[in-house]
Amino acid sequence: MLCIHYDECGIMQGMERKAYQYRFHPTDDQACERGWTVGCVRYVYNGAFTLRTQAWVEHHERIDWAETDRLLVGMKRDAEKSWLAGVSCVPLQSALRHLRATFVNFFAGRTQYPHFHRKHDRQSATYRIGGFRWKGSDLTLAQMNTPFDIRGRWRVGAEPTSVTVS
Repeated sequence: MLCIHYDECGIMQGMERKAYQYRFHPTDDQACERGWTVGCVRYVYNGAFTLRTQAWVEHHERIDWAETDRLLVGMKRDAEKSWLAGVSCVPLQSALRHLRATFVNFFAGRTQYPHFHRKHDRQSATYRIGGFRWKGSDLTLAQMNTPFDIRGRWRVGAEPTSVTVS
């Protein structure tokens, strides 16, 4: 499933966020790359989640997004985790933004404490501007050479601000 988000400027409402979902049929290479990307996203999310949880349990400290982003840079430079460098940094940083939002909601009392992402849960990767190329009705994600074969009629009227592949 492909979910395309964009901001539409209304006359009286200000900015309105809309999303459209499309089915796509990836090629074998795209499916392999998608599986690799969501696995890396899950790994980074869980690593940052562990860091934040340990800091909270042991010292009652809150880790901010900048520190988890530095953790990501360190992970990509580590020789044992060099495989992370083969994935676009955009979905990895989006995973850290999602984690930050879950902790903000937890500390505000809106949700329960976050949990690890498991392999058998819904898998997704979010690409923000700069992580995808949009030309007409063709959508190409970062580090992929061929556009997606998307089914359905395009309803997007503006430039997308993010694309989530799940």
